[in-house]
Amino acid sequence: MLRYNAHSMNLYELDEHGKMIKIDWETKLQRLGKQAGAIPVYLCHDTKRIACTVHAVPLPAEKAAQARRKAKLRAQNKGRTAQEKRSISVNGS
Repeated sequence: MLRYNAHSMNLYELDEHGKMIKIDWETKLQRLGKQAGAIPVYLCHDTKRIACTVHAVPLPAEKAAQARRKAKLRAQNKGRTAQEKRSISVNGS
């Protein structure tokens, strides 16, 4: 088990034509709403495809708020503003 970072490892899914496409995590997680879910994915390396499953579990409201505060503070320390997209993935809504 590991915590997935979408910026360090791309995961793919098959579209309706059987073509591999990079997963749009913002859209995928929004479709789950506040429910946990198992998402079939493929990890690709060279010409190999490894079928895997990502188990998405939303954070409780208190933990999500804490994660948003930390992200905002990290962004401020770097002279940036926190992106709303990241809040969505942390919030699970």
